[in-house]
Amino acid sequence: MLTKSWGRSALMIMAVASLWGCSHPKVITAEQQVEARYAQMDEFDVLLLRAGVDLMEFPAQEAWTVDQASDLVEWLHFKIYDGNQYAYGPRILASFLLAEELKLGKPVSRRALIERMKRHKHLAVLNPDGHLVSAYMGSTLLCVGALHIEDGIPQAGDFRVDAFYVPTGNGFQEEANLVAPAIFTHPAPRPPTPQKVADTQPK
Repeated sequence: MLTKSWGRSALMIMAVASLWGCSHPKVITAEQQVEARYAQMDEFDVLLLRAGVDLMEFPAQEAWTVDQASDLVEWLHFKIYDGNQYAYGPRILASFLLAEELKLGKPVSRRALIERMKRHKHLAVLNPDGHLVSAYMGSTLLCVGALHIEDGIPQAGDFRVDAFYVPTGNGFQEEANLVAPAIFTHPAPRPPTPQKVADTQPK
């Protein structure tokens, strides 16, 4: 009886092993990975998309490590103005939100980013083309004029690139308690080339 029992057990083990041996790990294609990432999009991801960020480079998780969030800020600073006027406002806003969370010195919570974004999505910023644009949507709200430097800060009219603005009933008012990350600056004027002093000593 014992021999038969062990024999049946051995046959069952062999059958299960053969099933395992024939199974293949499920292969997820690149297209499926993209679909899965975009299916997990939240409101902050929408802002990043408007900023021109490739979501596949940044995982969808409840919190980013300090290094991951810092890498994203660095990317935003690098791309802050590349001629894409619609991405400028979202890049400024995303950079600002991430920097505020990074000040806490702990993993950056997606939920905290979204809550912070909801409180600031109404803001506007001045872009390098001299347009006041929505920091959330990126759309142009007001054409101000050409930029000039005053006190070392690029500005147009009464607006500066290092400030956020709040829409009012008849215009925009600076949000005095917030400072926009003014990544864009005009290059400093090159110092004059020193003139070569003629050699007047006798040969």
